[in-house]
Amino acid sequence: MDRYDIPGAKVFPAGKVAWRCYHAGLGPDGVASRLFDVAAVLIHEREGESSMAVTGFDHLVVRVKDIEEGIATYRDTLGFELDRIDESEALGIKQAFFNLPDGGFIEVVAPTDEDGAVGRAVAGRGEGMHTIALAVEDLDATVAAMKEAGAQLIGEGGPQVFVHPKSTHGILLQLSAKS
Repeated sequence: MDRYDIPGAKVFPAGKVAWRCYHAGLGPDGVASRLFDVAAVLIHEREGESSMAVTGFDHLVVRVKDIEEGIATYRDTLGFELDRIDESEALGIKQAFFNLPDGGFIEVVAPTDEDGAVGRAVAGRGEGMHTIALAVEDLDATVAAMKEAGAQLIGEGGPQVFVHPKSTHGILLQLSAKS
């Protein structure tokens, strides 16, 4: 899979993002294809516009109701090696981190606060994919281009910016500058 055509764009250079999404089990027709549609503004070229590159996959966040069940699934059933467990009172979550062999990680999160973002997401949408985090070449330029294209953004001006699920077909997209 080298390219993905998008109306109004010359080409969609999927590269490592597509390969890693496919090999992470997301499949070319499921979440990965939605990610391609959403990330188009990041990595395609339009007439008269500069290209903004995704430099890599950072991590994937999966929300679960119970952190121990989530850990058991990813460690015992799926065979991932648990790196560490953490808790963020500020975000109202417990976290389990599973490193991936080619870089990046899977973060399994469970709410400790039902009024927090993850608690509300579990209550409203259940368990499942919560966030796909991507590293971008130039965060400010990417944010400006996405905003101009009509994406609803969360946390502008910080070290990471989120693209609201309403702009991404239901997936919270996290962007951060990486070299």
